[in-house]
Amino acid sequence: MTPHFCPHETELWDAIAAGRWPDAADATLRAHVVSCGACRDLALVAGSLQRDACDVTRAATPPSSAIVWWRAQMRARQEAADAVDRPITVVQGLAIACAAGLLLGLMGSVAAWVRGSTGWFSPWSATVTNVVVQLAAVDFTNRWVLLPAVLICLSLVIAPVAIYAIMTDEQP
Repeated sequence: MTPHFCPHETELWDAIAAGRWPDAADATLRAHVVSCGACRDLALVAGSLQRDACDVTRAATPPSSAIVWWRAQMRARQEAADAVDRPITVVQGLAIACAAGLLLGLMGSVAAWVRGSTGWFSPWSATVTNVVVQLAAVDFTNRWVLLPAVLICLSLVIAPVAIYAIMTDEQP
């Protein structure tokens, strides 16, 4: 299909763009559009698009300047709070690492302590009865055995909860 260019096309474009089509357009231009297929198609498509653009422009209601200003202020405050939060998160991470190091050191001390206090278990050649009797003789209610065990179990429960609470980002 070969494109057909009509000399009245630019005049029709100007009338549509200015909003004069079809009511305020020249009578000769309207008569030409009725007789010319290319101009008729142009008037149909461009006129519809122009009407839709006018409808959308009329329907669009931008927010007031007060709302735009308020949103900008809220965004600036949120960005400032996020910027302040970053170093605090780093310090909390370092504190967790230090606490984990101290906990591991404590566990190492407790492990050496427990290993040293289990000298009664060294004779591997003992009979099963001897071993059971020796285990029954261990006083697990002694505070030097019970306290480290409770602290280790407690830290194994509290540490993941604390890490989760620290690392979650509360987004409004």
